Amino acid sequence: MGTENDKARIIIFDEADGLTFQAQEALKAIVEIYAHLIISLFCLNKEKRMDEALYSRAKIFYCSSASRTERLEWLIEKTTSVGLIATKSILETVVDYYDGDLRRTISDFIIPNQECTVTKWDPIPTFAEQIYYADDPSLEYRKLSKENYIKSENLIRDILKLNNYKNVVKIGDALLMIKKDPMIAVLYALTAIVKV
Repeated sequence: MGTENDKARIIIFDEADGLTFQAQEALKAIVEIYAHLIISLFCLNKEKRMDEALYSRAKIFYCSSASRTERLEWLIEKTTSVGLIATKSILETVVDYYDGDLRRTISDFIIPNQECTVTKWDPIPTFAEQIYYADDPSLEYRKLSKENYIKSENLIRDILKLNNYKNVVKIGDALLMIKKDPMIAVLYALTAIVKV
């Protein structure tokens, strides 16, 4: 790599698509100047959010999601390592509910149940579920957002999934309370119609 001991440092930027435009601009110069010393790994979920200059200089690797069987094996291993005891049917329900979201599996299921025997499991409703199924979604959103940071684009995505991209009125109502802009709600509702 051109260093004294022919070794390079590796820097991993996890969730790199969350870096601000200014941060990505600063990184361009750093990556170019130190390319002979540093291997930069950018892990991201949405490639379109990366600066074109950084993206065009990169070698791209796509990672597929783990299969259901692999996720179940992972969950069995993790629960065993923290002393969590549960039946296989409960673990299968957990795997299906979180649908590959291992972070939420850890934070919502594994951590709260360490050193416990789980005989019955009811998932903690997501923000989207609490808002979507509330009698007054707007009131529920205001209540939850006072106590928690809720990323609006994730909430919109999850509400659209819950809605199965069909109930345009419900989608519109949910989006109005988040963005407070009727035109944005109409555009998202139209997008939902197209995806049906």
